[in-house]
Amino acid sequence: KRLAEEGIRVGINSSYNMPMCRWDHRSHNDYDYWVTAVDGSCEYKVPCLLDPKIESYLRDFYTILAETGPEYIYIDDDHRYVLLGRKGVWGCFCDLHLRRFGETTGTPWSREKLSDALLNDEGVRKCWIVFLGKILINLGEIISGAVHAVIPDMFVVMMVPSLYPLPVMFHTVMNVLKSFQSAGKLLVSPSIVPYSVRACLH
Repeated sequence: KRLAEEGIRVGINSSYNMPMCRWDHRSHNDYDYWVTAVDGSCEYKVPCLLDPKIESYLRDFYTILAETGPEYIYIDDDHRYVLLGRKGVWGCFCDLHLRRFGETTGTPWSREKLSDALLNDEGVRKCWIVFLGKILINLGEIISGAVHAVIPDMFVVMMVPSLYPLPVMFHTVMNVLKSFQSAGKLLVSPSIVPYSVRACLH
């Protein structure tokens, strides 16, 4: 409010899925699933995006942010699945993801079987991209719902990822953007380097 009196427009930059984090979060975040690589190793600094507890966290977190009354809430480009650099495949290979993807495709999956299929079977690869994309859209709708329940016309902004191949994040850009801002004008931040020259665009 004080900055607004001086004509300064204020927004909040936020992230919930920061792969660059250095901390093991198990001591203070009560998730049941963590990002899991093809070899079964877990990244305990990054929660699994299918863990039901992340939905409650996102509702609480973004409600608190919205209640501060910014002009917009900005989602960093970490709203995506990370490329773990193991065997060239992406996504989370935890037991929950394997089980849900098996239910989606009607085929049981082990980590090794899915990894091989993603590298060699275009049909499975497309199904996996759509499967991961739907999870990101669902989380976007949860974030948007929490924010707009507090301030219905607040912008929920997304930085468009550019550092990874598009399928790593989702199957299209617009469907994820619209999960944050389903009506009205979209506010988008392009991802360009260096960060100091990045600008928000209407």
